[in-house]
Amino acid sequence: MSNKDLLFKQLRDLHGYIRLLGENINQIQSRLDQLERNINEMKSTHTASIETNRTGLEDVKKVIASKAEVNSLFQELNKSLGGSLPALPVRTVEEPEVEEPEVEEPEVEEPEVEEPEAYQEEEREQEKSREEDRRRRFPFLRRFQE
Repeated sequence: MSNKDLLFKQLRDLHGYIRLLGENINQIQSRLDQLERNINEMKSTHTASIETNRTGLEDVKKVIASKAEVNSLFQELNKSLGGSLPALPVRTVEEPEVEEPEVEEPEVEEPEVEEPEAYQEEEREQEKSREEDRRRRFPFLRRFQE
């Protein structure tokens, strides 16, 4: 092999290497272009989402009440209900009368139970439960908490 043939062979090898290198660079460039397009699509999607959220927040800010406004409303309600509220009727549970068969038993004297005392105790418990219920439902009204 002559020097000329050796030189041509090296040039062909160099040409093949440069061609392969160019193909790899083209593949890298096409992948970078695809990534850039994907990033731009995501950016536009997120920008639109951010704009939608921003307008939604602005709409909420327009209709939301501040703490001071709510407090003043409660104060006005408290003032308008200045008088004492009427007492609620006491609920009594009426049990249906059950007729028991008559059984003759020897008469044993039972101690008398004071019914009015039992009823008063029941009324106190009902009143206590109503007050607790009012405190839970209307915690902002001071007179129910006293």
